[in-house]
Amino acid sequence: MAESTPRQVLLQRLSLVGGTGGGALLTMIWMAWAGRQLGPAASSDFYAAVFLVFAIYMLGHPINGLAARFGALWRAQGAQHQIWPLYTQLMRVLRWIAAPCVLIGLPTLAWQADLLHFQEPWALTLGLVAGWLAVAASAGRGVLRGVGRLTAFAGSVLTEAVIRLGLGVALLAIWPSATAAMVAYVVAGLATVGLGEVLVRRALPERAAALPPRASASDATGHRRALLAFAAPMLLMALCDAAYQNLDVLVAKRGMSLDLAGQYGAIATLTRALGVLVQPFALLVIPLLTTSHARGERVGRQLAGLTAAFLGLAALPMAVFLFWPRELVVLIYGEPFAPAAPWLAGHALASLAMFVSLMLAQAFAAVARFAFLWIYLAGVVALGVGLALWHATPAEMIRVMVVVKSSVLLLIAVWWGVSMRLAARSA
Repeated sequence: MAESTPRQVLLQRLSLVGGTGGGALLTMIWMAWAGRQLGPAASSDFYAAVFLVFAIYMLGHPINGLAARFGALWRAQGAQHQIWPLYTQLMRVLRWIAAPCVLIGLPTLAWQADLLHFQEPWALTLGLVAGWLAVAASAGRGVLRGVGRLTAFAGSVLTEAVIRLGLGVALLAIWPSATAAMVAYVVAGLATVGLGEVLVRRALPERAAALPPRASASDATGHRRALLAFAAPMLLMALCDAAYQNLDVLVAKRGMSLDLAGQYGAIATLTRALGVLVQPFALLVIPLLTTSHARGERVGRQLAGLTAAFLGLAALPMAVFLFWPRELVVLIYGEPFAPAAPWLAGHALASLAMFVSLMLAQAFAAVARFAFLWIYLAGVVALGVGLALWHATPAEMIRVMVVVKSSVLLLIAVWWGVSMRLAARSA
């Protein structure tokens, strides 16, 4: 696998920004359009199912991070032949996980639908399937991130969004329901998993080459230990991320009226516009910082540059969220969603803190330093307790999130600075 020239690297990164940003924008358009078509009450099932997809994806995110980190590490070490076996093993693990999930999920589907107040149980079922497909697609995307095939990565994201939007609009035109909307997610997910297999094969020509002699038992054991030592804390980090990003919408769905839950889901969808902006920068954190760390270079400046770029881009939507919330909500969703406008600014502030924390967490993962997870875990506990105590109104929930997520960001930022100084002194 030949090294890319600086010009090729720049083009790859620009394509990542354009492709992932375009894909995320199309997804936002689709979610807003679907909510407008369904109305507040009916869209509550749709938004709950979509945020369930997000939660499952976040739970499976260690697979993406594992593939990205070790893909970048082995590429930097000239050991690309190890990447394809890792990818195939990850896909095999996902198939193993799917079987017991189906056996447990189907008999308890009615209970799950009742727990989350789903009016359309099939929307919930399709959301669970779409979540698994999102995790399966992330394995291939992690490999593409790790080996620097950012254009292919961006193409995968954009293709999925185009299929989902086109099919979703067509389905809702003839069958306006949350179930129809989630069919679009499942079909787009299936297409993305198939495309990912093709892209990974093209990105790893070494998979067909003659492999080096079989590793000894001790080497193989060390190899597995290295993977597990990274995967275990990444799983805990994923559990925390899933809670931070999705718990409030599921709590709203469980405890509020259909109209309030739909309006809250619409607001949470709007503030994910910040996720559109952070995505290309967060995706670069692990491969860039892993490569620099493996070379003995300092990574703080790279992280600061990526974070500053995100915050600069986030300034414009944050201004709209803060100063023109009602105009934005009515423009996108229509007058029935106008009562949700006062919640937008607070939810946006909490989301901004959350996404910056996410970038810092990715940076810790890139340098394989996971002691910060005690802060993340404590924050999840605080968020869960807070939402359990104060969830009667959206305003109460948003106050809890602003306090918890800003506190977590402050503590993680301090921990990053202290740990990097200690690492520099011991080097």
